[in-house]
Amino acid sequence: MSQVGVEAVAVITGSFLSGAMMSVFLLTIPSVLETTTDPGQLLHHWARVFLNGHVKGPIICITTTFLYGLAAFTKYSAGEPWRVFAAAGIVTISMVPFTLVVIDPVNTALFRMESEAKKGTVAPWAVVEPLVQKWNRLNLTRAFCPLAGAVLGLLGTLKLVSF
Repeated sequence: MSQVGVEAVAVITGSFLSGAMMSVFLLTIPSVLETTTDPGQLLHHWARVFLNGHVKGPIICITTTFLYGLAAFTKYSAGEPWRVFAAAGIVTISMVPFTLVVIDPVNTALFRMESEAKKGTVAPWAVVEPLVQKWNRLNLTRAFCPLAGAVLGLLGTLKLVSF
């Protein structure tokens, strides 16, 4: 694969990841909230959305980061500006510590409530719905990591930015 090919694929995969995450914010969670009135069912829907993203998202994130790293290494080896691609990779993978530090407590609370709901103790809508909304806002924030990486990668690929 040519160097521009690696750069382009990294930009595409990062854009795809960000778009998928933003569609959860813009489409999926609002649709679930508009069509669900039972807090236990809301928790179940949220858990399915989370688990589907948890299976696919990290693979795309790691692949994208690897591709940016490969682009940076190839540029570095050729004596060309490479740091923009390293920065794109770092910004993309920064969604992982953001998830672990900021979003994980919300995930834990929602999964705890879902587990309790399965046992018959369902938290009230007034507790569940705001927490799902908070998770959704944090997920949107997280979606900007691969988007910012894609913007940096695109600017580097087009040679509009180099460092």
